[in-house]
Amino acid sequence: MNATKNKTVRNLYMFMVNQAYSWKEVLAYRQQFISYLFYAMLAPLTTLVFVSVIYGVSNGIAGWSYYQLLLLSSTGTLVSSAVSYLINVRDTFEQLLRGGIDVFLTKPYPVILVIFSRGTKFTLASILGSVAVIGYAMSNITVTPLSVIEYVLMVAIGSITMAMFILAMVLTWYKRFMNGNWLKSFSDLIFNFGGMPLGIYGLVGTILFTVMIPVGIAVYYPAELLIGRLGSSEFALFVMLALVFLYALNKYIGRQLNSYNSAAG
Repeated sequence: MNATKNKTVRNLYMFMVNQAYSWKEVLAYRQQFISYLFYAMLAPLTTLVFVSVIYGVSNGIAGWSYYQLLLLSSTGTLVSSAVSYLINVRDTFEQLLRGGIDVFLTKPYPVILVIFSRGTKFTLASILGSVAVIGYAMSNITVTPLSVIEYVLMVAIGSITMAMFILAMVLTWYKRFMNGNWLKSFSDLIFNFGGMPLGIYGLVGTILFTVMIPVGIAVYYPAELLIGRLGSSEFALFVMLALVFLYALNKYIGRQLNSYNSAAG
């Protein structure tokens, strides 16, 4: 019991130390960092404009009011930004190629935590902006305290699940092709699809983004919970599905890291 507790504390300390180092690294170039912050802030503003244009030139999407779709799309931006905060796809792939994570394989720390502590920090601006837009949308729809709690928990679990999925994808393409220049664009595309009602993609699309790609768990179903279309039993079901994803992804990533060899040798 004490050994497990000490290991957890040690891992959390390592994660926070790496977080602090990563923040110092990006803040060393303050003007560049401020520019990146403004750039990141455009993501939630773009979502707001996008949804406004949809409802300005058409009847919108059947079954979804303006504020409901704004909530859903902003949740997609929030989760995408949170995942980017944890894992920088291009940098992780380059580190794999150059052998930048080799040293951590010999340390008593989970490599996943090391990677997740060195993500894209300036997306914090996008996270905060998305939270503001979500708060605006929530103020114009009826929500309950329980649904808000369930929403926050599912978004948090879903974001970690999606980060694990993206990492698994990076490791797979590194091992198969050692070329992942398109992975960031593919990751962004997944979240663009996930920020819209899954029903518009039909049964096949819904299954794809729920059972094969967990973006539905991270984005769509939390929004459905918040607007009252799903109940606590569905919440429990999707949390269990997320935990299954996490377990399977953790095992898969572990196997990929155990057989990892950098291009540097």
